[in-house]
Amino acid sequence: MATHVAAAQGSLQPAYEASVISPRRRVIASGGSVLDVSAVRPVDVLIVPGFELSPTLDLDATLANLGPEVASIRSQAASGTAVVSICGRLPGR
Repeated sequence: MATHVAAAQGSLQPAYEASVISPRRRVIASGGSVLDVSAVRPVDVLIVPGFELSPTLDLDATLANLGPEVASIRSQAASGTAVVSICGRLPGR
């Protein structure tokens, strides 16, 4: 989307380069899709996705298992990176 906006404004270079970064070598998204990831590196804006919550989820255990991700997010924020979060929910779910 950002590339289309940049092109419409006459920019020859894309306004953003999007990539999935992670401290882990393999990331499995909701639904079981495996994502290609790059190693964590400095970025201008870090967009952190949400994760699926269910009534039976042990949130403390889930967050404890995300220690490398939490540390990476904190490090990016401490270095001045803009950190935002997004999540979505399908209607009726």
